Amino acid sequence: MGELERITRRYATELLPVIGPDVDIPAPDMGTGEREMAWFYDTYSQSVGYAVPAVVTGKPVALGGTVGRQTATGLGVVFAIESAFEDWGGRSKTGNSSCRGSATWARSSRTSCMRAARRCWRSVTSGAMPTRTDLTFPR
Repeated sequence: MGELERITRRYATELLPVIGPDVDIPAPDMGTGEREMAWFYDTYSQSVGYAVPAVVTGKPVALGGTVGRQTATGLGVVFAIESAFEDWGGRSKTGNSSCRGSATWARSSRTSCMRAARRCWRSVTSGAMPTRTDLTFPR
C-alpha cells in the first residue's frame, strides 16, 4: 500500500462518523478521482462490514459508479455556455470564450466553445495561459 492510499484511507476513517449514504456523501475533487473514491468506498464498507456503494460518488463503474459521471460536469458547462450564446444571438459578443479550469469538464466545454466562438482560452490550476493556437477556430 502506497503513501497516497494510506493517507486517503486514514482520512476516510477519520470521516466515518460524519459520512454515509444517509448523512453526507463525499465526491471527488481536484487531484482525486475514481481510484481515491474506490479507497474511500472500500474503507467505509470494511468498517460497517458490508458493501455500501452509496457512500461516495465518483467511484469506478465496476464498483457501482455511474456511467457518464466523468463527463457530466462538462456537459452541464456545455449546456450553460450554449444557453448564454443563444441569448447573445448564437455567438459570444466578442467571438471569444474563456473557461476557468480543466480536467473532466474541459473536454466537453471545448466542444461547445468550438460551436459558438472564434477563439477559446482556457486556464488551469497552475496558471492562466491562453491556448490560442490549439483552440482557434474559423468563423
